[in-house]
Amino acid sequence: MTSTISSDNTGPISSLRHKPFRRFIVGATIANCGQFIQGLATPFLMNELTGSPAWVGASGFASLAPSIVFTPIAGALTDRLNRHKMLMAAYSVVVLMSLLYFVLYQADALTPWRIIIIQLLFGGVIGFLFAPIQAMPAVLVPSTDLMSAVRMLSISFTGSRALGPLIGGVALAMSGPGLGFALAAVAFITGLVVVATIDAEQPVRNTDAPATSLLSDYREGVAFVRARPGLRIAVRNGFVLGALAAAIVFPLAASVASDILSTGGGGLGALGVALGIGSIVASLFIAGPGSRISLANMEAISLAVYCVGLLAVAATGQFVVGLFGFFVVGVAHMWHNVSLSTSMQLGVTDEVRGRVMSVWMVFLLAGIPLGALAGGFIANATSTRLVVLLYTAMIAAYLAYSWFGVDRMQALNPQHAAMEQ
Repeated sequence: MTSTISSDNTGPISSLRHKPFRRFIVGATIANCGQFIQGLATPFLMNELTGSPAWVGASGFASLAPSIVFTPIAGALTDRLNRHKMLMAAYSVVVLMSLLYFVLYQADALTPWRIIIIQLLFGGVIGFLFAPIQAMPAVLVPSTDLMSAVRMLSISFTGSRALGPLIGGVALAMSGPGLGFALAAVAFITGLVVVATIDAEQPVRNTDAPATSLLSDYREGVAFVRARPGLRIAVRNGFVLGALAAAIVFPLAASVASDILSTGGGGLGALGVALGIGSIVASLFIAGPGSRISLANMEAISLAVYCVGLLAVAATGQFVVGLFGFFVVGVAHMWHNVSLSTSMQLGVTDEVRGRVMSVWMVFLLAGIPLGALAGGFIANATSTRLVVLLYTAMIAAYLAYSWFGVDRMQALNPQHAAMEQ
């Protein structure tokens, strides 16, 4: 398969008429929810154990930093091996890691350093999930429905990134991190079972082609991105917003809840609920009238909306205003991720899809832990509120630079991707 995604899709949800893709979306969404349920319970527990934003930031860094190393390897392997089998193997290990978290918590054996070690191990395994997940739609739907499949995958990933904290937040409010770890394990197991039922046929890579190393394969993906302005913008935006926005509302959310909004586990859970509702509302808009907005305009709007939401979080310290801020950030987060991932998939041929998407994921994943780590140490020296305000100002400056100083991000749009092929 050498064609890219056609922009003449038959409808925003047409990909869901294909049973294998429906099962994939359901399984991946459930498993992703497990990842983010665990991703909320872990920093909450770390904050309870240490009371330190630096430790919370270090935990977030440890959970994603190893993915920066392993995602490029996974991307190269995704273009060589059976994507479904890769996904199954990675999910199986994730299930074991989540059960380890639950067992150690029940034994009261989770210390800060043990959490860091498990986060590092878990992050390494997660690195082998992103590339095959991003590349799976191309083997589950025909080319006429790939545009729809890409949008649905983006909505699924970003939606679970908000729905997971929503569920995890309720669990924290009801029973604490133990229930969160249990629900995460259940979600991973359920996702694994559902994905196992997929019947996925994948074209075999050309065996007559010269053998190449994984490093050279990844370099080919980097070269593919560097040669295309739209892909370069998507990768850059993913890194910047991961560091300046996602880091605040995911790994540093526990510090925001306690230091700015003066609330505990129940309040953190409510913030997760607000974030989830915002993303769900945004996904409904994207599946309807939002599908007619250009990707460049959608991305620019999302950056502006991020600023509004983060300002609300830091503005007053009032919990209700903070809830509104997390809701707004949830809307922005959905729009941002859908616009970027759709633009990336539009400009990729299937032969390099795994490698190219892994390049994007590496920069996205690098941004979040770096932003969390830096934010945690700055907050320790000053305050969490100052970190949120500083990151918001940086997003606003970046939006002004991108919109007025470069090319208004127009290279993200499908017609530019088509011209780049």
